[in-house]
Amino acid sequence: MAAIIYTDGASRGNPGRSGAGASIRIDHGPRVSMRKYLGVTTNNVAEYEALLMALRFATAFGLEDVKVFTDSKLMAEQVAARWAVYDTELSRLRLQAQELIGQLSSFSITHIPREKNKRADKLANAAINEVVENG
Repeated sequence: MAAIIYTDGASRGNPGRSGAGASIRIDHGPRVSMRKYLGVTTNNVAEYEALLMALRFATAFGLEDVKVFTDSKLMAEQVAARWAVYDTELSRLRLQAQELIGQLSSFSITHIPREKNKRADKLANAAINEVVENG
């Protein structure tokens, strides 16, 4: 099975309250929406956490061909091994992503403009809003 995934991380304050969001479409079927509150962290960590959340879903449900779209150029380039990772936390997260990617038959990650990633952005921000609004 194939999936097209859009991911986004959001951080209010950088570091600040953060959330992760992912919109997943499996084989042209209905979308699966995911969001998670992350606590206080940086935007880059939130971007990676969104990717990891989506990859865990993909591997748990036996998806084999995964195409990820993200508005984080840093994460996309690091995961694709075109850019080095100097931050210890991001290096740890990239390693986790690589382990999950290794379970897939096919994987690609593409940087897209922020305006083409609105659904995942709304999910990431909704995760933060739920915590802020509900205390």
